Amino acid sequence: MIFKLQKKNCFYIILSAITLTSFIFAVSLSNVKSLWYDDIYQIYFSWNRSFLETMDIVLEVDLNPPLWAVLSHLWLKIAPFGTGWLKLPSILFVSAAIFVVGLIGKELFGKKVGIVSALLFSLSPIMTLDCAYSFRAYGLYLFASALIIYAYIKKIRVPSLKNRIFFGIAVFLIAFTHYFGALLCVFLGISDLILVFMKKQKPSFFIEYVCVAFIELFWFIPQLTTINSALSSFWPSRPTLRSFFNAVKYLMFDSSFLTLVFFASAIYFAISLIKKIKKTGVKHLCKITVFTKLIFLLLPLFYILLIFIYSNVKPESSVWVDRYFFSLYPMMIIFLGATLVDIYRRLADKSANIRKSITVVSVLLIITVLIPNYAVQVVRKVNTEYEPFEEVAEIIVSRPEILSGEDILVISTINCGKGWEYYLTHNNSRDISNIKTMDLLNYSHAEITSYDTVFLYAVHFDGSFSLDKIREEISQTHVETIIDIEKNIFKYQKKK
Repeated sequence: MIFKLQKKNCFYIILSAITLTSFIFAVSLSNVKSLWYDDIYQIYFSWNRSFLETMDIVLEVDLNPPLWAVLSHLWLKIAPFGTGWLKLPSILFVSAAIFVVGLIGKELFGKKVGIVSALLFSLSPIMTLDCAYSFRAYGLYLFASALIIYAYIKKIRVPSLKNRIFFGIAVFLIAFTHYFGALLCVFLGISDLILVFMKKQKPSFFIEYVCVAFIELFWFIPQLTTINSALSSFWPSRPTLRSFFNAVKYLMFDSSFLTLVFFASAIYFAISLIKKIKKTGVKHLCKITVFTKLIFLLLPLFYILLIFIYSNVKPESSVWVDRYFFSLYPMMIIFLGATLVDIYRRLADKSANIRKSITVVSVLLIITVLIPNYAVQVVRKVNTEYEPFEEVAEIIVSRPEILSGEDILVISTINCGKGWEYYLTHNNSRDISNIKTMDLLNYSHAEITSYDTVFLYAVHFDGSFSLDKIREEISQTHVETIIDIEKNIFKYQKKK
C-alpha cells in the first residue's frame, strides 16, 4: 500500500525533495553575508515607519509597484533581527518558484520535463544570489513570474471560473510587484490575441488584464512623476549586441556553455517545428504544447529585443538591467528542459544501450558540473565581502567611545542612512541614543564641527561623492584615525 502510494506520488516527492534541498542550502548560508546598498534602501522605505509613511516614500523614491513594499513593511514589524531573517521571505518565494516551475513542466510536457526543469531552475546561482538573498522584490518577482505562467496554462487548458480567478490573481501579483512583470502581461495578452484569431480562446479572456490594469492606474498615476524624473537620466548604460547575448547568458546560470546549449536547443526546436509543419500543416501549431513551447522561446527573445531597441533609441532613459528580465526565466528554463528531454527521448528510442549511456552522462553532468558549479559559486559569493553594512555597524557600536555614552556622530556615504540604523540599533533592541547619524542627503560640515568624536563609513562608490574630499574636509577640524582601511572606517577626534 505504501509502495503504491509512493509510486503514485513519485513526481511530487522528487519535486518536493528538490525544493526542500534548495531551501535548506539557501537558508544555511543566508546569514553569512550582509545586505548591500539597494537592500538597505528597501529597509529605509519600510523600517520604523507607519504604513502610510512607507507608501508615501515609495511613491516619492521607488520605481516599482507597491506589493513588495507592503510585504516588507509587514515583515519588518514581526521578524526577529538578522540578515538571515530579512532574506527569509525571498528564499521562500524562490523555493516556491522552483516547485511551480516543476508543476508547469508536468502540466505541459509530462513529469520528466517537470523534474528536469525544476532541477535546472534550482541549480542557478543567479536565482539564489540575486533573488533569494535579496531584501528587494526579486524573490517575489520570480515566484509571481512562475505563477502567472502556471495560471496561464491552466486557463488555456480549462477556462473555468476557478482558473480564470486564479489567473487574475497571478496577473495582479506580478503587475503589482514589478513594472517589467506588467510588461510580461502585455506579451501574454498578445499571445491570447493570437489564440483568439486561432479560435482557441474567447475575446472575454482579456478581462483579467483589463481589471488589474485599471486597479494599477490608481498607483501608477501618482508615481508617474517619480518615474519620469528618474528615467530622464536613469543610471543603466546603452546596451550593445554583446549586452543582448550577456542578458541571455545571465539567465542561463551566467554560463557561456549553457547559453550555447540554450541557443542550440532553440535551433533544434525551430528545425523540428518546420519539419512538422511541412508534414502536417499549420494546424500543428494549434496544439497547446507546441504553441506554449513556441511562446516560451519567442516571447523572451522579443521581450529582450524590445527593451534593447528602446534603450538604444532613448539611451538617457535606458532600462537595460539584466535582473529586470527575471520574469522570463521560468519560460526559458522550461523551454530548455522540454527540448533536452525531447532530444533524450528521440535518441533513447533508437536502442536501450543509447538510453543507458545518455542517462549515465546526464547524471554525471548534474553531479560533476551543475551541482558543484552552483555550490561553489554561491559559497564563494557569500564569503566575498562587498558592502558590509552589518559588520561595520557591529564594529562601530562596540567601540569604547560609543560605550562611554558620549555624543557621537556616525556618517555614512549613502542616501538612506535611516535604513542602516536597522543594523546600528539591532532592530531597536540596542540603545544608541547617544549616536546621531548623518548621510549624504543631510551631510553638513558645520554640524560635524559640533561633535568631538565622529565616525565615517565610506561605502557604495557610485560616483556621488569623493571620499578624499570628505576626509580632507573633516580633517580641517578633526584628527583622523584609520580604524579599518579595507572597510573604509575612519574615526575623527576634534582638534584641541
